Amino acid sequence: MVKQLRMIRYCLLLVSVCVFNVVKSQDTHYWNSQYGAGGFFVPGAVIAANGDSGVYFYNPALLGGSKIAAISMNTVLYQHQAIRIKNGAGKGFDLKSASNASVPNMLAGGQAIPGTRVSVAYALIHTPGIRLETSQRRDDQFQVLNDSYSPGNEYYVGQYQLENRAGETRAQIAWGLKLGKYWSAGLLLEGNVYSQRYSQNYSARAIVNPGVVDFKLASTDAIYTVDYHHIGLKIRPGLAYDNGRHHLGLTAGMPMIHVGGSAILVSDNLIQELVLTTPDEPFSLLANTRQEKLKVKWRTPLSIAAGYIYDLPKGKLYIAAEHYGRIKEYNIITPRNEYFIRPDTAGLNTFTSGILRLKDVRKSVTNVALGVSFNVRKDLTGYISGRTDFSFFDESLYRDDSGVVPYTATWNNFHFQLGANKRTRRANIKAGLVLTYGQKNNFRQDINFSNPSESNQLLGDVQNVAQARHITAGFLLCYVHNL
Repeated sequence: MVKQLRMIRYCLLLVSVCVFNVVKSQDTHYWNSQYGAGGFFVPGAVIAANGDSGVYFYNPALLGGSKIAAISMNTVLYQHQAIRIKNGAGKGFDLKSASNASVPNMLAGGQAIPGTRVSVAYALIHTPGIRLETSQRRDDQFQVLNDSYSPGNEYYVGQYQLENRAGETRAQIAWGLKLGKYWSAGLLLEGNVYSQRYSQNYSARAIVNPGVVDFKLASTDAIYTVDYHHIGLKIRPGLAYDNGRHHLGLTAGMPMIHVGGSAILVSDNLIQELVLTTPDEPFSLLANTRQEKLKVKWRTPLSIAAGYIYDLPKGKLYIAAEHYGRIKEYNIITPRNEYFIRPDTAGLNTFTSGILRLKDVRKSVTNVALGVSFNVRKDLTGYISGRTDFSFFDESLYRDDSGVVPYTATWNNFHFQLGANKRTRRANIKAGLVLTYGQKNNFRQDINFSNPSESNQLLGDVQNVAQARHITAGFLLCYVHNL
């Protein structure tokens, strides 16, 4: 009995690690949004000097003393995103995902309060995450099962499907106050809603050749679906210094304050007639659960951002950097230890939470950006900029292999932007291209159709041999109407 219980726990854990380790999320980057310290065409513009960037301020101190009275509308008119993981499901079995989108990203406005040194701005921002839909399949006849009970090649069918959509919506209000000739301060409050739907399905079948054993089919199935949203509050104070050609800004993003959230989790695991010891004792397992109204916690670290702008004779030089602190391991979703393994012969369902939990841990990251603007003519300004977008993922920080790791984009991204701003009497119109490239060699496979066998529950032995590549191209448009 003890040996059988150990086998059940081992098989369930192995299926969970092999299959559930590929949960997809927005990605593992902080500077993926165009409306941040390194984005909005030129880096640092929303930290050190607002200029004509509109009325959304990463650093609320830039509102201090501003005579702004405007409404800003921003959208990604067209964006194409492509992800390819070469050999992601085995040699010759690539995982590919491509998506096109037209997304309204930001609506913002601002108004100086008459008779005071205070200005107020508001913004509603939507940041789409990675939209990943991919599948792979192998239908072939080759050596899968041991010849001692299934002599010759077996018919094998393996199928893998994955769908994930994630996004973040933020509602902001900010105040800025002029402190003196050169200094100003501000405070920004943000209501944050982060949501993710993820669905994964893996199945493997091997038909047992007749003549030795009575059973005819060995199979493994694994399904994991999670749908959750998290509501939080963020606070961002800031300072700004403006003196002639020199413009400086400093702001701190406080860690996320948890307000609420809810999750639904569905999981089904099935192993049928799998020979792990001797052919006369094939192994079978059923583990199934559905849990709703689960609590959700989604954390963000403390961040400190600084920006500097220097006025050139015919343009500006922009520099920005932001450091994000580390987050220790925690559970985004902690399932209840309800019935999961059937039948529960020895309290094995007490492992439900540990096996199905959605966990997170992040290393510290520092990103930098550099850009320049140049005057094409009196009413037209051009922009060129680039920024790093390093991944915060570090597998070595996790305590063990149990649970679900909600990341796949563990490569470093690099963003490049170019565009122009057209000024009119009542408006500023910005338009530009956004290009992103990321790559990682020795990317760990999640499924391997190359070598399924009894020892790996027909899932294959995953290896660090895949190559991941991510490319995004988009057209960004911003319209600022001066009231």
